[in-house]
Amino acid sequence: MTKKKIGILGSGLVAQALGTGFLNHGYEIMLGTRDSGKLSGWNTKLGNLAKIGSAEETAKFGEIIVLAVKGTGAESAIKPLVSLLSGKTVIDATNPIADAAPENGVIKFTT
Repeated sequence: MTKKKIGILGSGLVAQALGTGFLNHGYEIMLGTRDSGKLSGWNTKLGNLAKIGSAEETAKFGEIIVLAVKGTGAESAIKPLVSLLSGKTVIDATNPIADAAPENGVIKFTT
C-alpha cells in the first residue's frame, strides 16, 4: 500500500507538531516554508524523514494539504497556489488570532 503524501504549508509549531504526528502514523510529508533553516533542527531530530520545500513544491507534492500558517497570512500564502490545490483536500489549521493586542483580556480574532 502506498503512503499518502501530505503537504503542510507552514513552518511554525503547529506545522511541526502536525508533521511529527503524520510521520508517526506512516505518512510521507513535506513542509512548505519561506525559510528552510527554521525546520533543520526539527527535521534532524526526526532523522531527516520529512521533506522540506517551497510552498509551491509542497502544494504539488501533497495529495492532502494542511494550511498551518498564521491566520493573518493565510490568504497571501494560499492565493498563488489555488491552481495547484484544485481537487485536493485542504485542511485549515490556521490560527485566527489577530495582530491587535487583547482588549480587556479578550483576544481578538480575524475572520
